[in-house]
Amino acid sequence: MSMAQTAKIDRKLYFGNLPSGITQRMLIDIINEAMQNLGVLEESGNPVVSTWISSDSHYAFVEFRTAEEANHGFQLQGMNIQGYEIKIGRPKAYSGTMSALGIMSHINSL
Repeated sequence: MSMAQTAKIDRKLYFGNLPSGITQRMLIDIINEAMQNLGVLEESGNPVVSTWISSDSHYAFVEFRTAEEANHGFQLQGMNIQGYEIKIGRPKAYSGTMSALGIMSHINSL
């Protein structure tokens, strides 16, 4: 897996138990507002870059600007959206932020 792909995976979170009918725009707005209310953002602006919602609308993958902001996204675990308690996790392909082996192989290839 390339470093760019790894970095993208590091910036994504799984959001499960979403209410039916939620749209990408609604989810982006809700998460951006919640993250700003937490006061954990390292730069101004909205932390969510993109979302993908399953066809049944019950889960989504949310991409953040940075891996750090994705890590802060875990603080939203259990938040309530339209009466649904949201579950947050990592995508199955996630293997940890820039593992030591990945960093060393990149450094050695320079």
